[in-house]
Amino acid sequence: AVFGLAAAEQACRNAIFRWERMPGANVDPLVRLHTLAFLYSRLAVQLAFTGNDWDVVGPAAARATSLAPADATIHFMCGDAAALCGRWREAADTYGRAAQFEEQNDWSTVFITAMLQLAAGDDDQYKATCRDMVRRHAAVEADRALLGILCACVMGEDAVDDWNTVVEMAQKLVSRNRLNPVYATGLGAALYHAGRPDEAVKTLALATPLQAVASIAAPNMSDQIEWSRLMTAIYQALAYRELGQNDESLEARDRAWQVIVRMERSRPRYDEGFGLWAAVSVLTTAVTNMMSNGAAVAVLGPIVLKMSVVANESPIIIGYITAISSSFAYLTVVGTPACTIVYASGYLKTTDFLKVGWKMTIASTIIMLVAAKVYWPLLGV
Repeated sequence: AVFGLAAAEQACRNAIFRWERMPGANVDPLVRLHTLAFLYSRLAVQLAFTGNDWDVVGPAAARATSLAPADATIHFMCGDAAALCGRWREAADTYGRAAQFEEQNDWSTVFITAMLQLAAGDDDQYKATCRDMVRRHAAVEADRALLGILCACVMGEDAVDDWNTVVEMAQKLVSRNRLNPVYATGLGAALYHAGRPDEAVKTLALATPLQAVASIAAPNMSDQIEWSRLMTAIYQALAYRELGQNDESLEARDRAWQVIVRMERSRPRYDEGFGLWAAVSVLTTAVTNMMSNGAAVAVLGPIVLKMSVVANESPIIIGYITAISSSFAYLTVVGTPACTIVYASGYLKTTDFLKVGWKMTIASTIIMLVAAKVYWPLLGV
């Protein structure tokens, strides 16, 4: 992953360099502009994804949109880059411009724009976007579209004027799949916003057993189920308070807090996989002493990166450890060309590499693991 990101960034820079210096007679000017716009937008995403600040990412995004000011795809990519940098307002504005150039005016574009506007604290624009989304797309039939519109509307206060329309959309979802806890939670939230807290309480109460069943039947959807639990508890607290049932409201609030704590505890911790780091280093060291370091990384890279995903570990750290450990080829003659050349002189035996190499291997591994634990976090890795 580390090398792939770095290689992709460098590939974009190299391609930009070539296209900017390509003679005009060799390529259509329009093709050249759109290609450069795509490359700059791709570069902006790569820079943002690798943790660069907006001061670094912004110029590439601005260059891309200036080259293709009416291209929705370019604006989407630049909006993604801004969002990755936490620049919610810039991302919202960019997605808003993209929606103007999009041929079909897809609901998902408007949904993302509304979420970005809400994150940026622009309540007026958020409400205007939600109202426009309901007006344009309330008649859609796709469950995913209905759920997206429903979620966008219930996230903020007074997002739409006519909440009955949103309630009807939620009821349509529930009627199609009464066992989906997310749909039931969405309906309860819409009923609360529609000024019907008593119905909201009853609907949200039905969502709780569905969440328990779904957590067993669909463990791969655990994140969505936890969010459903959180939203259920929050809207139960609000609805009970509206009904004057303060004790029930406090209990629901406590349940919401418990869900938040549980979600925080289950969040991946990238500083707790020291054993995995050591295991990956030992494995890579063993392999690299039997082949070149490039071949060792090529063989182990896909395996250890998959391991990092399964173990909720940082693929960046695992990638660095694999790359650095592939240089610990101190134990065998065939580990590196340098060892082979020295051995060919005839002054050394194969056992000489083991006698000295094991000390260097242990020292190198310890230094790398200490750096990964202490120094790399200071660099933001």
